[in-house]
Amino acid sequence: ISLHSFPFSLCVSLAPKKGVKVAAKKKTDKVANPLFERRPKQFGIGGALPPKKDLTRYIKWPKSIRLQRQKRILKQRLKVPPALNQFTKTLDKNLATSLFKILLKYRPEDKAAKKERLVKKAQAEAEGKPSESKKPIVVKYGLNHVTYLIEQNKAQLVVIAHDVDPIELVVWLPALCRKMEVPYCIVKGKSRLGAVVHQKTAACLCLTTVKNEDKLEFSKVLEAIKANFNDKYEEYRKKWGGGVMGSKSQAKTKAKERMEVSNNDRSSSFKDAELELYTIPAHSSWFVWEDIHEIERREFAEFFSESSITRTPKVYKEYRDFIINKYREDDSSRRLTFTSIRKHLVGDVNLLRKVFLFLENWGLINFLNKSDDGSMEESEAEIELGTPAGIRVTATPVSMRPVTVPPLVEERAEPAFKFSPLTSYSDVFTDLNKPLLCGHCGESSCDSAFYQHTKSLVTLCDKCGDCGENNSAHDFKLIAAAAWTEEETLLLLESVLKHGDDWDLIAQSVSTKSRLDCISKLIELPFRRVSDGIFLWKTQILYPHFRG
Repeated sequence: ISLHSFPFSLCVSLAPKKGVKVAAKKKTDKVANPLFERRPKQFGIGGALPPKKDLTRYIKWPKSIRLQRQKRILKQRLKVPPALNQFTKTLDKNLATSLFKILLKYRPEDKAAKKERLVKKAQAEAEGKPSESKKPIVVKYGLNHVTYLIEQNKAQLVVIAHDVDPIELVVWLPALCRKMEVPYCIVKGKSRLGAVVHQKTAACLCLTTVKNEDKLEFSKVLEAIKANFNDKYEEYRKKWGGGVMGSKSQAKTKAKERMEVSNNDRSSSFKDAELELYTIPAHSSWFVWEDIHEIERREFAEFFSESSITRTPKVYKEYRDFIINKYREDDSSRRLTFTSIRKHLVGDVNLLRKVFLFLENWGLINFLNKSDDGSMEESEAEIELGTPAGIRVTATPVSMRPVTVPPLVEERAEPAFKFSPLTSYSDVFTDLNKPLLCGHCGESSCDSAFYQHTKSLVTLCDKCGDCGENNSAHDFKLIAAAAWTEEETLLLLESVLKHGDDWDLIAQSVSTKSRLDCISKLIELPFRRVSDGIFLWKTQILYPHFRG
């Protein structure tokens, strides 16, 4: 009897009885026909048909889709500032459900509802019945309208979409809400907000009030929103976004880290005799090469505050390790200077200087080659920290060179060392601001303005005005006490080159200004102006007929 003669429902395989072993099925080997040879398929021209392939990855998508995907990738790769990164912190699902449940109760009327309301109002007016004129409570929308309600302190809750394009339209709205102390939240989907107000999309919504039966639930939602957004302003203000690399970049980074770990393990397996010992003082025993100690974190808090992408713990460790390695590579008998370090490192000069001094004070560098008296060497004393605000004149000190006293000051000649080691501040600087004296009456009344002779350096006060018998009023010109003429400026530069840092002789040469005026003017001069003045002075001496 053939099985095919039975109904299909009867062809069921029954389970074997318990305790009965099932006989193993014999594998039947396929017998290959020697008349037909099996050959591999050739998919070349004129060969076998190729199998079907999924070609969706080769499709050229529309430009709008490609731009949309590239923009999304860029937002993941690039560093996003906190003002834009705050729009990635959206409301959670449960709280968003409760919020939209309230918003849907206060949806504004659509066209059909408005038409029905107007028809009822017209019928009531035709019948002579009073029509309801009470203003309904609805959700407000529109960026300008919502901004006006926030500024007038009428808004109780502001809802902002996270995907507004361009984001600059609403990037300032959270700051305005915090300023006016209005609760706000960021939810996903501008289309979801648009559905509430019968629009395609909506950038923001606003609630001014709710009905009495919804006030309890609305207060709970407001409290949760304040805790998640308004109270976390300081936290969101410091967090940057983005910086997520692709899978290929992450794989390369991980492979590089594994290689570094293997190299470190290989180097640590050397014998102790082959290791190079690095001596540090006992009070710096807290230092660990592989880690950053708490002392370093307290000293350099700016590297650990996450306020800038150029000041991170990794950057600090690179600075520290490079300085120490540079000291170990060089000859230990030579002192490491900041100038040699500055040539190889790029960054804030003040921070580099701070790291260098920190390592030197703790004895991590320059520990074995300090001078006997503990003073700095001459090579370390000359350090330039960027471009100065004015100019610094360096010359041989007065005590190290012979001084030729001019005839005008022979009577008041001073010793080579003017001040003793215990000279007080008042003893040194009390006579810096010495007033000018009138050449006729001898009074110090030249503070506001004075008259100066056009050919000589004779000064007259504005109260006296006596020009003498041999001079006329046309020989003098009025000069403000604070103003500097070109002749005085050139004379100041000439005196600085001639006398160096001896400000008494400089003030003696520039007779119309005091020592403090000369020092202040030299600091105020820009570097290019000083260089041009020195060049002009030298040119006029060497080439009198030159007019530059």
